[in-house]
Amino acid sequence: MKRLPSVVIMLLASNAHALDWQDSPEVGKLFSNGCVQGTFVLYDIAADHLIWHNRVRAVTRFIGASTFKIPNSLIGLSAGAVKTVDEVLPYGGKRQPSKAWEQDMGLRSAIKISNVPVYQELARRIGLERMRDNVASISYGNGEIGTVADRF
Repeated sequence: MKRLPSVVIMLLASNAHALDWQDSPEVGKLFSNGCVQGTFVLYDIAADHLIWHNRVRAVTRFIGASTFKIPNSLIGLSAGAVKTVDEVLPYGGKRQPSKAWEQDMGLRSAIKISNVPVYQELARRIGLERMRDNVASISYGNGEIGTVADRF
């Protein structure tokens, strides 16, 4: 089995609490000026500390939702479920909540509009066992993916 390359670094994993956290007022100002709530975490390798904004939110667990499209894409490419990000995947032909989703497309286009049916097709191609193994190998969330490949 091909392993997913270690491109995703889980900074907020079990040992992140031991690192020095440094608040960034500059980053906080960007969020404030944009009138958005969010968080930012950057690991400074040279100083061995985390630069952050909104630490409480950074360590709070949320459902993966659309962010799962990133590991789903990487797993699909790594597993050979698609050859490239431009390989066209079918949306299935059914009526969708978003008219934009009602077209076949590659991952490059699908991620921009969060095309759920295309990502469900990718997950079916990956398969439940390979998806479970790869999600575990990158320590994504709680690792629970359920019993149906396309119902993440």
